[in-house]
Amino acid sequence: MLAILANLGGPDRQEAVASIVKGVFAASDGDLSRERYLFQLRILGNLRNLQGEINTIMESVAKWWKLERDPFYWKGEQVGIEKGIKKGEEKK
Repeated sequence: MLAILANLGGPDRQEAVASIVKGVFAASDGDLSRERYLFQLRILGNLRNLQGEINTIMESVAKWWKLERDPFYWKGEQVGIEKGIKKGEEKK
C-alpha cells in the first residue's frame, strides 16, 4: 500500500494505481480489512494528488463501492451546498 507514495509520474500512472488497488484487494482478509485498507489508500493517494485515479480504479474494480456512501463525498457535497447558499445570498 505504501507504493502509492512513490513517484508515479508518466503514462503508467493509472496502471500503477490499478495494480496497487488490486494488491489491496488480494491482501485483504475480509470486507472490514479491505474497507480499512482502501480508506487508508485514499488518504495516502490524496497526499500524492491521485484521488482521480483512485476513484476511477475503484469504480471499475469494486462493485460494492458507491460514491454516495463515501464520507469524502458527503463532506464535499456539504461544502458545495454551503458555497451555493453563500453565493445565492450575495446575489440578493
